[in-house]
Amino acid sequence: MFLFIHATEPDDAYLCLVTPKGVVFAQKKLVFPASGHKDLLGALADLLKKKGKKVNTLTGVCVVNGPGRFSFLRSGVILANTLGFALKIPIIGIYRDDFKTKNDFIKKGLGKLKKQKKFVLVVPEYGKEPNITRSVDSSK
Repeated sequence: MFLFIHATEPDDAYLCLVTPKGVVFAQKKLVFPASGHKDLLGALADLLKKKGKKVNTLTGVCVVNGPGRFSFLRSGVILANTLGFALKIPIIGIYRDDFKTKNDFIKKGLGKLKKQKKFVLVVPEYGKEPNITRSVDSSK
């Protein structure tokens, strides 16, 4: 079973468990509070538990790796990389501009996942420099 992670923005984030034939087995839409990207791992645990699956049943992960908001994008990519490394499964990143719909994301992701045979680190592509702190006024 494959995991698809789309967590680039707070209002279009979701997790999908997908069979090797491309059938969505389970999914969860996430609406993050302004700072609440920390719920991604908990959402995955809940999704797996509700379907009676364990994390070690995952055979690959596809994650949207950019562009997107810094914290959301980073959280999705970190989760994908961590699962890939820990489970020794392939992961791939897909740029958000390369698909139009969730079904398109899954179709393109499955094609790439089936070609990827080992874990390779996915790097986030933010699209612009992260702005995670307030600017310092250099005149003071």
